[in-house]
Amino acid sequence: MIIQQLQFLANTNPHKLALQDDLWHLTYQELYKKVIGVAETYAQNIDRETGIVIINVKSMALKWVLILAFRSKGYSTVTVSDLNLLVDLKLSDVVALFHEGLTDDLILLLDKIVPDALIIKFSSSDLNNFEVPDDLVLDSRWGGHIEYTSGSTGNYKTVLRPGIETKLLIDRAISEFHITPESIFYFGSFHPGTAVGNKVPLACFYLGVTCIFSQRPSFIDGLGHSNADRTFITPVLVRDFLTITDAQKTLRKDLKIFCGGGFLDSALAMSIKSKLSCSIFINYAATECGVALQNEIHTEEDTVWISPIPSKTIKIFDEQLNEVEINREGFLSIQLEQCDPKSYMNDELTSHDSFHQGFFHTGDIAIKRADGKIRVIGREKNVINLGGDKKAVEPIEAMLNRSLGVNNVCVFSLQDESGLPSMTIVVEASTSPSDELLTGIARQFGDFFSKVNFHILPLFPVQLSGLMKVDRKEILKKINQENLLRTFNIKFKAKND
Repeated sequence: MIIQQLQFLANTNPHKLALQDDLWHLTYQELYKKVIGVAETYAQNIDRETGIVIINVKSMALKWVLILAFRSKGYSTVTVSDLNLLVDLKLSDVVALFHEGLTDDLILLLDKIVPDALIIKFSSSDLNNFEVPDDLVLDSRWGGHIEYTSGSTGNYKTVLRPGIETKLLIDRAISEFHITPESIFYFGSFHPGTAVGNKVPLACFYLGVTCIFSQRPSFIDGLGHSNADRTFITPVLVRDFLTITDAQKTLRKDLKIFCGGGFLDSALAMSIKSKLSCSIFINYAATECGVALQNEIHTEEDTVWISPIPSKTIKIFDEQLNEVEINREGFLSIQLEQCDPKSYMNDELTSHDSFHQGFFHTGDIAIKRADGKIRVIGREKNVINLGGDKKAVEPIEAMLNRSLGVNNVCVFSLQDESGLPSMTIVVEASTSPSDELLTGIARQFGDFFSKVNFHILPLFPVQLSGLMKVDRKEILKKINQENLLRTFNIKFKAKND
């Protein structure tokens, strides 16, 4: 169908070059400085009114650096990850089209659809004559950007150009990250798939706010040598602040540290706060929905019970999609953004499990208390760490159910007494499976864990507060008690023995 649609729009234009992405090993800054020079060269061959640049890149990093490069030269850009969406594009008002995963056949078809386009071949040899500074500072107001994407939630588009959508983006950034035109935002790296690497910098560009994208080996060192008054980090980077030296304590007193990307340890956050005497904020859902929950951290409780952003509507649903009562567990959901529904909604999207009743389903389980603050308890979809690769536990548990001939199995990845990764398999059964069967199953995971523990429970506890499902937290508590039906451990030799 897609080929027919493209052929229907076809014209002729043979003057194209193939494209190759072999820049994956470069840092974001190196990419930007190198690509900007190439963009200057190719920009001479592009009509700003009607010309289109088609660049085929597999690397998300390279794609976004290319977008920044062309936008810095005054060009608008479009990204497309689903060729079906090309049929609906009005290409007269854009001058750069970026697409991932183009085959030779599709490039030929695109040649016919967009006869004014120039398909560029980038290679490392083209980009070796540019110097890369320690920090790249961007502070210009750049042109519009349209992003078309397609994923498991269906097709949608985000329009970032002068108008109501841009105003929403800017208003959100001002509100959620306390941005002013005088702000200086510091980013330890430019990662385009996150709020840090995409939405916040774009809002900064529109506002004329200075952004520093640093590639220094030490995040703390780079921040200490900058005059930034705000930064966005993940919980992993929070620990780096514990190593800060007296020489690095030159951070601005009004520095605001926004932490997102997961749970933040309360004691660690308080230790950092007392050491730096600056503002630390905890954010939730910054990538998917801007920021949905945010607290400035004053006490340990601020990292646990988090306040909804005033502009966001957040509800907690049970499995029947009914809103649960106060202090009852349920699925945390965030109302979709208040803009033209046609720009991101369709039947395919709204029918997906991640969306219901106009809300985005985050996949987290949470509780709301009477004052409106929310505590995120954990993931609905649990994962297990297999050799550094996180895998969903559901398929593994289903396999173990079949192998053991039982109805319920819960799998956890924990640590043993020595701090080494261990696996705990809890089985709901009235009688224990044979030692031979348990040993055979344990050996399947011997490459990933130092020890596999089996615990047999006659009956799994069930959540009674909204979800009516196996209570994994209570199971973890029970395996430390003495009244288990049986415990069976298999220990493997350490890899360096």
